[in-house]
Amino acid sequence: VNHNSSEPISHETDKKYDKIQQQKLAHRNCLNANIYLSELWRRTPQNSALLKSLQTASATVCSGLTASARPLFIQACHSGLNLKPIILWITPTSDSAERLFQDCHTFFEEDQLWLFPEKESVKMLGDEADTADPARLAVLQTLDRYQEQDDQKQKLIIAPLRAVMQPTVRAEKLEKSKLTLKVGENIDIELLLEILNSEGYSRVPMVEGRGQYAVRGGLIDVYPITGQPARLEL
Repeated sequence: VNHNSSEPISHETDKKYDKIQQQKLAHRNCLNANIYLSELWRRTPQNSALLKSLQTASATVCSGLTASARPLFIQACHSGLNLKPIILWITPTSDSAERLFQDCHTFFEEDQLWLFPEKESVKMLGDEADTADPARLAVLQTLDRYQEQDDQKQKLIIAPLRAVMQPTVRAEKLEKSKLTLKVGENIDIELLLEILNSEGYSRVPMVEGRGQYAVRGGLIDVYPITGQPARLEL
């Protein structure tokens, strides 16, 4: 590529980079403004009394909080209370959890906020009704990594009540079910497919989602429950 033809490409790249930086700056400014608002909210007499009641871990009922004020209240609780690093906020429905999750984006950093959803489906794994739901596992595995790193930065998990009540696959079961394949080793295709089927994977003509696999001649496409899709060429 000569110098003249590369200039437009570089210009477009610079424009995209500048746009990303502007978006990050706008989010940071919005975040700072909302944190300032939560500090003002926290200093009012009624809200200060509410936070003191919550700090003592006593049963507290708070009513009359509008939907738009909930992220402000949650952020004030985060900054004003000496709570454990991981806080679970339960909502009555999935829709309300998703709306609150979106609203809280302007009050929390990206690595502080997660949505723990309901299961997409129920698959029988052995004699247990556990589901290796990818979205739920992604949250749990991320939290495990933070705990291993002893990260004390407060984090908020928003979950509908039904999601909290549903069981999920145990960590030891997930670890036991891992299958590692190496380049150059001999693979029994029939045994591999049998393992995938026994773990709840679905055979499809073309892989489009997690928990699926497809076979075309010597090619096997697998989209794991966790991680990225992979292609095996035999």
